[in-house]
Amino acid sequence: MLEVLIGKALEEGRIEVLEDWEKQELKKHKHQYEVVREAELTEAQRMEAAYNRRVEETQRRKLQQEARSELNAQTQQKLLARLISRSALVPLKNSSIRMLEGAGILRNPKEQDLYSAYIPHLFGVIEEQVKEHSKEKTILSGMKFVLKVR
Repeated sequence: MLEVLIGKALEEGRIEVLEDWEKQELKKHKHQYEVVREAELTEAQRMEAAYNRRVEETQRRKLQQEARSELNAQTQQKLLARLISRSALVPLKNSSIRMLEGAGILRNPKEQDLYSAYIPHLFGVIEEQVKEHSKEKTILSGMKFVLKVR
């Protein structure tokens, strides 16, 4: 009976030791599983973040390209409008300038100086010379009359 009791006690001790060992192994395995799981979760989050960054970058570049395309289209429209308006306004401008020049409103600055300063001065000088000449003529004709009378 003692042998049975001792055998039973040893068997229970052995079972407890095996259970403790299994618990420790289970804890190790669980800890290792948690470490692997955390690493995989971290890697999955990193990959998801990288994917999200790529998607956002692609969308941002697409928006930039659309904005650039819109700006180019607007620039081309403005350029075309300028070219059309220039082609329509150049003949009008030329005819308006010719009309203003013909009316005497628009003149060359040198020509304007000539008509506003030099020609009036020239007429004044000529008028004085004519007056002088007229006086001299009157004096000469008076002298001829005096000479004839004598």
